[in-house]
Amino acid sequence: MKVVEPTHEKLVGAVNWIYFEGNSDTVNESDSVVAVWWPEGIGREYANNFMQQIDVHKYYLQCNRPYLLLNIAFAIPEFRRRGGMKLVMDWGIQKADEIGVDAYVEATETGRLLYEKCGFMTYYKVVVNTSIENPSATWKDLEKKMSPEPQYFMWRPIRGEFEVGKTCLPWGTEPFIPLTYETLI
Repeated sequence: MKVVEPTHEKLVGAVNWIYFEGNSDTVNESDSVVAVWWPEGIGREYANNFMQQIDVHKYYLQCNRPYLLLNIAFAIPEFRRRGGMKLVMDWGIQKADEIGVDAYVEATETGRLLYEKCGFMTYYKVVVNTSIENPSATWKDLEKKMSPEPQYFMWRPIRGEFEVGKTCLPWGTEPFIPLTYETLI
C-alpha cells in the first residue's frame, strides 16, 4: 500500500501488511536468516549477525493462530507526521479487526510512537550487539556507519481488547503488562 503526495504524485511512504494463517506459513525455527539482499562477504555477515539476533525474539511465530503482520513500513523523513502513515495503519488495523486476528509489528524508535497511537504495545525490546572477536576494518566501519537501532516487538490484540493484569500474550500464560517508555530506556 503506497502513500503518495498528490501535488507531484511522489511516493512518500508505503506499508506491506501480510496475513498469516498460523505458524505454518512462517519461518522454521531451525532456519538461519541469511541477508541474501546483501552481496556476499563481510557486509552480509554483518547483516546476518543483526538479523539472527532479531529473529530469535519473534515469539508470535509460535502462536499457531492467524495474525496480521506489518512487514514493512517507511515514510520519507520530510513527509512524516502528516497523517499519511496513520491512514495506512488504520487500514491494516481495520482489516485485523474485521477478520478477528492479532496484529504484530517490529519497530524502530522512529515508528514505535505511531504504532503505540494505533494500539500496539511493546512486549520486547532487542538491543543488537554487533561486536565480534577480532573484527576486520570493514566490520568496524560497518559498526560505525550502520550502528543498529534498538528493535521493539509490538502486539495489538484481537480488536484491540486488552486489560492490564488480565490479558495474556497469545503464546503466554501470565497476564501481560506492556513495556512503557520508562521501562524501555
